Amino acid sequence: MLGEFFFNGIKSYTDLGFIISNVSIGNPTPKLILESVPYMNGTYDFSGIYGNVHYSTREINLTLKLKKYEEYQYRLNTLYYNVINKLLSNTMQKLNFSWVEGYFMARITNISDFNLLEAEREMQITFIAQPFRKYENYESQIKWDDFCFERDVMQGYYNVTNSLEFKLINLNENTVKPVIECSSAMNLTQYFNDLSVEYSLSSGTNTNIIMLNKGENKFKVEGTGTIEFKWNREVI
Repeated sequence: MLGEFFFNGIKSYTDLGFIISNVSIGNPTPKLILESVPYMNGTYDFSGIYGNVHYSTREINLTLKLKKYEEYQYRLNTLYYNVINKLLSNTMQKLNFSWVEGYFMARITNISDFNLLEAEREMQITFIAQPFRKYENYESQIKWDDFCFERDVMQGYYNVTNSLEFKLINLNENTVKPVIECSSAMNLTQYFNDLSVEYSLSSGTNTNIIMLNKGENKFKVEGTGTIEFKWNREVI
């Protein structure tokens, strides 16, 4: 048994009695902007000209099998339509797998017909999902028990007395705008090689103030109190 998925308030094993016998989580493909010039070998690639690469949606295919044999057709029929009514959704919703960290934003595009369930006690479900898998917790709120030295960074929450210099490492595939929570008014400086930009932060919540580039971002904050940078990691 691989585990179960959670979607639209339903757990596939606990609530419906299905075991995941096979799963295929496809990878998104980058949206390429390629231009060719006459008499030129190859093409120019403008896909990341503004710093970010954009991706298409991904497809997730599941094969579910009943955990116990059910011989009565009317019960199978009831289960089948129960699955359709509970899992089909008109909007993108969180799709969690018990063995995968984070979640996908997805919706179901196809559920196999009743004949497969009747003959094989199986059901096939196809999801279309947004390209990135998103972590539940903010980068500043990773629990020590969940910390992985190979990929995680303890960052984003600081106690400040007068001034503090620090780095924020954006592990996302693209740039991100964090929400900044301050216990008091502070001044923030962001460094870009030989250039620096200063921001005034008010006590409370500050949005759309800074943008984190992929990788290391250097800062200095001046003031006294606590400051927290909140953003969710998004990975392929």
